[in-house]
Amino acid sequence: MDIKGQKYNFLVQIPDSLRTEEQTELIKKLQKIIVNHIVVKDNKQVFDISKEEFLAKGIPERYYQMVQRNIRGTNAHFDSIGVSNQMSMN
Repeated sequence: MDIKGQKYNFLVQIPDSLRTEEQTELIKKLQKIIVNHIVVKDNKQVFDISKEEFLAKGIPERYYQMVQRNIRGTNAHFDSIGVSNQMSMN
């Protein structure tokens, strides 16, 4: 719960000092997978790990769905503003 008594909706919203060891490990797994498995192909971000491989890492399915939604949203945003080369963005 945050200082207003609201439940944290996302794992990364939980302050480091309040995270359990399991939550910290899950964040590390997610970060590693995101860094290593989001690639750009044909000017679109793509998650190049299958759902089965993702789940085999011990990460709940809802996080797979969340990553996929974020990628779709990012691609749609870049399309809407005319980004023609995601690889050149810094």
